[in-house]
Amino acid sequence: MNPLPGAIKLPHVLQVFRIIRHRHHLNGEPDTAEYAYGVTSLPREAADAQRLLSLNRGHRTVENCNHRRRDGILGEDDCLMRTRHGPTNNALFNNLALAIILQLLTIIR
Repeated sequence: MNPLPGAIKLPHVLQVFRIIRHRHHLNGEPDTAEYAYGVTSLPREAADAQRLLSLNRGHRTVENCNHRRRDGILGEDDCLMRTRHGPTNNALFNNLALAIILQLLTIIR
């Protein structure tokens, strides 16, 4: 969707989009739908609906893999650091530790 001129007060927004995610539950619960909205600075010529969906799916894949590693291996969600530079430093060292671990795994294989 192209926003109406002046409708969105962000200067670089060229498109607004909605993604509908349908979930089919195997445990007998009713099917559900989730609506996600987004904005992008990509013009319609550079990113049609299929391209926006592809970009969104690619971002979610990277985010899910990265989060799974950081939280599953290092327990980042349980960390109690919330002030000053603690969270940033923790993320930096977690990224460094994961990079070393993944590098070692590729050497071992």
